[in-house]
Amino acid sequence: MKEEHLLKWNLLIGLFVTAILVSACASASESIDRSQELFTYCLRIAQNGGSNTTDQELQDAISYCLEVKKHQDLNGFTHDGGGITGNLQRDTFFETYEVHPLFIEFYEILGGEKLLGPAITPLFQSGEQMVQFVRAGLMEYEPGAVKSDRYRLAPLGLEIGIKEPPKAEPEIPGTRFIAGQVIYHEFLRLYEELGGARIVGSPLTGIRHNTEMDRIEQYFENLGFFRMDLDDPGAVQLLYYGTFACDQNCRAKSPQANILSPEAQLPEPFASSVARLGISFLGRNHTPQYTAPDGQQQVIFDNLVLVVDPDDPERVVPRSIIEMFDVEPHPPVKCLDDPLVTCFKTEGDNGYNIPWIFVEYLQEYGGLSFSGPPITSMTPLENGLYRQCFTNLCIDFDLNTIDVSRIRLAPMGREYLQRYFTLDKPEGFVATQTLEHVRIEVWESGTYISKDESQQISAAILDSSTPLTNREPTLAVTMPDGSQRLYNFPPTNESGITQLSLPPIQAPNGTLIAYQVCLESVTRVEKCVTDHFLIWNYP
Repeated sequence: MKEEHLLKWNLLIGLFVTAILVSACASASESIDRSQELFTYCLRIAQNGGSNTTDQELQDAISYCLEVKKHQDLNGFTHDGGGITGNLQRDTFFETYEVHPLFIEFYEILGGEKLLGPAITPLFQSGEQMVQFVRAGLMEYEPGAVKSDRYRLAPLGLEIGIKEPPKAEPEIPGTRFIAGQVIYHEFLRLYEELGGARIVGSPLTGIRHNTEMDRIEQYFENLGFFRMDLDDPGAVQLLYYGTFACDQNCRAKSPQANILSPEAQLPEPFASSVARLGISFLGRNHTPQYTAPDGQQQVIFDNLVLVVDPDDPERVVPRSIIEMFDVEPHPPVKCLDDPLVTCFKTEGDNGYNIPWIFVEYLQEYGGLSFSGPPITSMTPLENGLYRQCFTNLCIDFDLNTIDVSRIRLAPMGREYLQRYFTLDKPEGFVATQTLEHVRIEVWESGTYISKDESQQISAAILDSSTPLTNREPTLAVTMPDGSQRLYNFPPTNESGITQLSLPPIQAPNGTLIAYQVCLESVTRVEKCVTDHFLIWNYP
């Protein structure tokens, strides 16, 4: 056994002499990759067949491996207090690390891995401070500070550069207003549990709706809060400040839902309304806040259009869009004496019969004061689909489904988008040749479609809030057998919109069809978005 371990030790020495020679001859990136490979090989040799784990030579070998690894991790890692700088070896951060004992108590008090995520770097020194990145932030320890201030989180929000101008304090009882911003009520509990401004920092923004990531978010100096659109109210998580500051290699190895994308947002008063109504009711967002031709500030969603209330700029209301389409108002009919319906009377005993299930559905979102009064009776369309329209929206009832999607809003916002969405180009506007600020919005003619129907894919190409004309994105559709079909969209129109009809896709019920829309810049850099629809064959 002694000779066997001695042989292992000699192999280790030879191995790391080889590593030194390789490092001297290879390029920097090749050296890092080779050192990482040698470290893994080192541990494998040290542990292979080592049943006697208390043997001193075997333990020395493992310790030697770890020391080499530590040297690799710390080499060149600097932080100057004003931003992440220096020759940080990003390749060493493809994995997670143990939280250093120096920070473990502070880390656990703040919620540990469940809230902050794992450590994504080893401990390192920055000036007089010892610091360590976790996914949600950067923990700092300053030994020279007073005892109560030695442990803190770094103001990564300020370093990243997220900051909105202060706003006037709202006259709403119970609102928490700090540093010119209102703390969103769903985030307030976690803000206080973590220690308020001392740990989280002051708010840098108001509440935002991030249209790219489908979430409600708010940025503070040291941490960022968010809640996904489809999550229950109060299901608050932390944005990955630490991952973002650690840069692209860290981001590539982290859950994407938590990664920052500071440019994609809806401001107040839209953000809080989107949070309250939910993406399942509104559908996807297709535009930023913009000024409509009649001067109203509005945002277009799949199912309706929201505008700033002209009588109260702190709230939004739905725009009356239904009568702008080819929807003929129905004459009032006799009110039914039926427990399954209620009657909205307009002329004596005549009016519009509304199914109680529609009434209950609307009550969750503000009732008839939100939808507006009915303008049609419930009307059959096709294949078991029924629709009733109100002044602001239409409700569909689909007999072909058995889950909660049986009752849903009709995608009338999409129709408004196609007919009426225009943004005036600034004087002297020149279409950008880069994709830095370009947004691609995509949607389908139907979330569910049968194998015998043609699916229409639409795309809107915007540079910030300005539509880009004569752009020709590409479409890649992944077929049920895993193959891909490629298509070219026609050029975008003055509203930045283009559409393409797909041939029917023969597939069984429940088949998910993924697709990707991409736009290429003149430098051949691509920006892409992905989405999907479902094949559902009606009985």
